[in-house]
Amino acid sequence: METIYLRKSTEKLSIREGQLIHWDREKELNRYPVCATDQIAVYGNGQITTQAVKECLKEGVGINYFNIYGKFLGRVEPDRPKNVRRRLAQYQLYLDPERRKNWVRALLKGKLQGEIVELRRLREQGYPLNDSELRKELKKCQKQLEKAESIPEMRGIEGTGARKYYEIFTKVLPPGAEWKGRSSHPAEDKVNAVLSYIYVLTAQRIRQELENRSLDVHCGFLHEPGYGCGGLDYDLLELFRATWCDHQAIRLMNHVREVQKFLPGQDGKAGLPEEVRTLICTKLREKQEIRHRNQRKSFSEQLRETVEETLKDLNEQSLRPGYERLHPER
Repeated sequence: METIYLRKSTEKLSIREGQLIHWDREKELNRYPVCATDQIAVYGNGQITTQAVKECLKEGVGINYFNIYGKFLGRVEPDRPKNVRRRLAQYQLYLDPERRKNWVRALLKGKLQGEIVELRRLREQGYPLNDSELRKELKKCQKQLEKAESIPEMRGIEGTGARKYYEIFTKVLPPGAEWKGRSSHPAEDKVNAVLSYIYVLTAQRIRQELENRSLDVHCGFLHEPGYGCGGLDYDLLELFRATWCDHQAIRLMNHVREVQKFLPGQDGKAGLPEEVRTLICTKLREKQEIRHRNQRKSFSEQLRETVEETLKDLNEQSLRPGYERLHPER
């Protein structure tokens, strides 16, 4: 099934003889049979004709709206969504204690694996890291996860690994940047402010993919459902914190002058200036489709594969997803 993206204000979707026609100004880009379309994602001010909207609703095709930065705004949904089984599969997972524990175990092992891979990448890029002991500690945490009997115990093991991992920031930050450890609500320094903003942007990007697959972003299996709490989007964010979010933050803070000028000084509670936020948004959009020499797939490719893996394992009622394979060591 196809997902159609309208990314520019000049793009439009119309309908003719059961086919959705994708235009950019007066140029026809593509045609999609409505019956073979899963979702439509509209960013910014892209247009869909009224006739096309009605036909999509008749055929059970949902339309999701995002602002230009990728923040989800809302959806137009058919009377009987054709992917309701996907959400039922999510709820079944959440309500099955043993299966849910196995999913959390796989997710957190995948997160730790991402931290191990990021250590190698940073060392290969010339940062002064002597990471052999830290890698052993993270691998030890992975083994402990296999023996953990409850989700709170798994969270504690992962938290121990994360605290050790974040110690590397003292060695990879530029001169003048203050770092006393990870803090988020509120960020205690400017480095944490940059990190938190990139985490939020990445969670929004993950939410786009989940909304386009008709999954319930509010029902995760690691993060508890609740008002204002992260859900499935923040679950999957754990897999990309090190290799995408932290990697991009370190790159920006070391190589982008506007970000470097912002960093000196401790207080990050005031948040990021508008110009720094805009710059970070732009840089992340530029990088998300790029494959680096020591990375076989781009972030967008990895994200799409992770969401597809989640869908497949939900549909098949898998006991344990393959999140641990997302970040191979080589």
